[in-house]
Amino acid sequence: MTTEKKKGGRPTKEESLRRRKATEARTDFSRKSLNSKTSKLDLPNKDPSFHYTFVKDISENGAKLEKYKHAGYSFVSPEENVTGSSAYDFGSLVRIPESDGGFLYLMKQPMKWYLQDKQEYHDSIDKTEEALFGYKSDPTSYGDINLNAKV
Repeated sequence: MTTEKKKGGRPTKEESLRRRKATEARTDFSRKSLNSKTSKLDLPNKDPSFHYTFVKDISENGAKLEKYKHAGYSFVSPEENVTGSSAYDFGSLVRIPESDGGFLYLMKQPMKWYLQDKQEYHDSIDKTEEALFGYKSDPTSYGDINLNAKV
């Protein structure tokens, strides 16, 4: 009888122990309970000088990704270790698979630009609200507009 190693099947005790030690030795491994309330979109190692967002682009030509690039966003590389795990690293980009077969791409923008864009957005809302609620009618015209009047 020859003593050949069997293919497949249950690993030996030594192999199991070696695998367990290798897993525990990994520095990027962090165990998470299956019952934990964390989202797969959590970013535990964010750089506070950047704003991060996940972008889903379903167009054939990547138009939404290009729109974000023109706004100052750039792709996050796996070397930055923002996600705290290597599970979502695909080559030179960090992306998360979606259930429909697409991907969410992780992008970042300098916080200074993000806050400027946010301020411009809020200024435009304030201007629109002023136009809607700050309307003063001409006293010589017929009637008056009062949005706060109780009917």
